[in-house]
This record gives sequence, C-alpha cells and structure tokens, in this order.
Amino acid sequence: MIEAMNEEMLKRTLWNTCLEKLDKRINNAQAAVDRARQSANGESKSSVGDKYETSRAMGHLDQDMYAKQLDEALKVKKLLLQLDPDKRHESVEAGSLIKTNKGYFYLAVGIGEITIKNEKFFVISPLAPIAQAMLGKKAMDKIQFNKQDFIIEEIS
Repeated sequence: MIEAMNEEMLKRTLWNTCLEKLDKRINNAQAAVDRARQSANGESKSSVGDKYETSRAMGHLDQDMYAKQLDEALKVKKLLLQLDPDKRHESVEAGSLIKTNKGYFYLAVGIGEITIKNEKFFVISPLAPIAQAMLGKKAMDKIQFNKQDFIIEEIS
C-alpha cells in the first residue's frame, strides 16, 4: 500500500473521509429541505391565484425531492458506520481495502474517487458490479471486469 501510511491508518483515513463527505451531503440536503419548506410556506397569495398555487406546489415537490436525498444520505451513512475500519480482511468483503494492478478500491459506500497522499482510491459500494466480481477473492486472485484483467495484489 502507500509507504507513508500503514494499512490501518490508511483505511481509517479513507473511512473518516467518507464520513466527512456523507456528513456534508447530509447537511446540504437538510439545508435544501429547509429552504424548500420556507419557500413553499412563504409564498404569499398574489393577485394571480394560480401562480400562488403553482409556486406552492413546486416548493412542496422540491421539499420532497430533497427529503429523499437526505433520507438516502442518512441510510448510506448508517451503512458506513457498520463497517469497522480497523478490521483486517483476508478476502474481499465489505470494508476491505484492495490494491489491484489497476488501482485501489475501498469497498464501503458509493462515494466515488478520493485522493490521499496523491494516490487515488475508488470508494465503491459492495453492490457495485466490480465489487461483486471481487467479493470472496484473496490476494493474487485474478478477475476480469469490462474486458480488463485485474490482479488483486493486497487486501486489508
């Protein structure tokens, strides 16, 4: 893995970064829900009655959309909190950090790319297709995904 960090510290850093990103997503979604609620409730009736009803309905639609985003972010955070970033894995499973010949993968939640110490890590859900192909594999196992060969070099 990255020479400057031991594996446990690296996984803990990735886990904490995911948690920070999710907390930011949750805070943004909550703020959007609050703004949409204020907008929907704050519309005053104008001389054009339909405009009032349309604006109010749009505000409620926005509020529902942001509430769903908030709910999803909270569910994803709950999944992340169930992982133990200090656990060492012998085979690929949720919570594993995997070094392959094509890069690093952290099976946690679907966050996307995170860069730590100039190294890119793909933080993916265990339900992602490439994660499904890796599950249960051990170091030095090979998988094929999207017509590319991946060699699992290390797992922690």
